[in-house]
Amino acid sequence: MEIFNIAAVCLVLTAGLAYLNHRFLKLPMAVGVMSIALGLSLVVLALNAMGWGSGLFEAEETLLHSVKFSEVLFKGMLSLLLLLLLLLLLLQGRYTSMPTD
Repeated sequence: MEIFNIAAVCLVLTAGLAYLNHRFLKLPMAVGVMSIALGLSLVVLALNAMGWGSGLFEAEETLLHSVKFSEVLFKGMLSLLLLLLLLLLLLQGRYTSMPTD
């Protein structure tokens, strides 16, 4: 699986968890998404312990082992963080346009 596909799947899952939190739990966003993700992880571990989710667990393990950390960090996360920083500055009104010489 390509790195951008993995990022897209993570973003879609996070958006789904955020919706579930907003609709049902009504916890603060970070706390709600993290608690739902923790609960889903515990469900996967419980299914694996009972022998029902062994294929799912192995697929997740293969996916995690296929990710190259340096590639993810330099090609994906840093560019995304720079984009989000620019959007934050634009929304706060601290950055209006490119400076001209």
